[in-house]
Amino acid sequence: MNTSSPHKNDKQLNHPPPVLGSWRNLYILVLINLASLIGLFYVLTEVYS
Repeated sequence: MNTSSPHKNDKQLNHPPPVLGSWRNLYILVLINLASLIGLFYVLTEVYS
């Protein structure tokens, strides 16, 4: 019978990310990266169409 808590790994899951200090900052970086790529591809499409 397994008597371990299903939440025993919560401490492992709640560590901050290795960069930028918090998950919120990392998500903001990802969104800025996505927006800049979309902008870049839009500009390239307009220039070369």
